[in-house]
Amino acid sequence: MNLKLFLKHRDVQSSLLSLLCQLIIMVLASLVIVSGTVTGLKAVLIFIIILGFVYIFATTLIRLKNLAKATDSP
Repeated sequence: MNLKLFLKHRDVQSSLLSLLCQLIIMVLASLVIVSGTVTGLKAVLIFIIILGFVYIFATTLIRLKNLAKATDSP
């Protein structure tokens, strides 16, 4: 696979930026839960939000995989 061609693709760049932002949000939300400064209900809501971001993260990875296949084919 041509890595330079793959990384120059606009959809790939936006997906990678999206992955970075999702990771930052998930880490910050996890730190809030671990710090113990939130009540039980808020912790459950934050956990559900984290699960949502994990789902989006996984679908973004699948999208990148499909883009890599499309970029690799002639």
